[in-house]
Amino acid sequence: MGKYDRLDKDYFTEPERMAELIRNGVYHGRVSVLPGDLRRLKQSYPSLTGSSGELERDGICLCESHGIKYGLEIENYSDYGMPKRVLVYDACEYEKEAGEIRSRHERARDYENFMERKSGMTEEEGYCPVITMVLYLGQGHFKGKSTLKECLKIPEKMKNYASDKIQNYSFPLVEADYVNPLDYRTELRQFFRAMQSRYDKHKLAELFEEESFQNITTETQKIIAVHLDVKELKKKVIEEDEDMCKAYRELVKDWKQEGDKHRLIKDVQNLMDSCL
Repeated sequence: MGKYDRLDKDYFTEPERMAELIRNGVYHGRVSVLPGDLRRLKQSYPSLTGSSGELERDGICLCESHGIKYGLEIENYSDYGMPKRVLVYDACEYEKEAGEIRSRHERARDYENFMERKSGMTEEEGYCPVITMVLYLGQGHFKGKSTLKECLKIPEKMKNYASDKIQNYSFPLVEADYVNPLDYRTELRQFFRAMQSRYDKHKLAELFEEESFQNITTETQKIIAVHLDVKELKKKVIEEDEDMCKAYRELVKDWKQEGDKHRLIKDVQNLMDSCL
């Protein structure tokens, strides 16, 4: 995602949009998620393997009504190691929570026995569950692995014995090209509709003429412009703050004139060739 990474993170982890992604991407519309119940959490963890000494999620929040933490990873390209990445992020979150519980007891000096001291927690305490979903904004289906077992090279002679002993890990996946935009009430509806039309200039032009696209917020216009990956449109909307629909109409007009120009040159060339 490069220079637009921050734009993506801020946009998709905004509470109303995050609530819709959780409701549809994790629970398929069967569980209610209220934006007011979501509280953003710190996204980075210490890491010995990270180049900067830390790992950073794209987003994570606590849903206080569910008592569950929801993570979000935004991907433009398939990642064959995605299950491992999600596993590490979630393990880091559990480790951070375990450290907070242990520190609380150590400050209070309230361990009652050796088992509590060794565990860093009481028998009644537990960790808050973490569910991390992946939002795939690339073309078509996500081609990466979706479970940890798919990432593992289990020796053939051991598959019958070890496969069911090896713990698996997976994640909910939201693919922009295959969601039902009508499941979304926020401007994610317009975003997903635009994504599903991005490879058809004529369909996209028709879409941008619709009333529902005329008054969308500047931040949604920018996120659509980034992910349509039309260099001229990105420049006009993000750098020059032009209205997206107006800018696209101008680009279509320019493309048409350029096409007419090329056709005219070709016709003249053909005429000249026929005269030789």
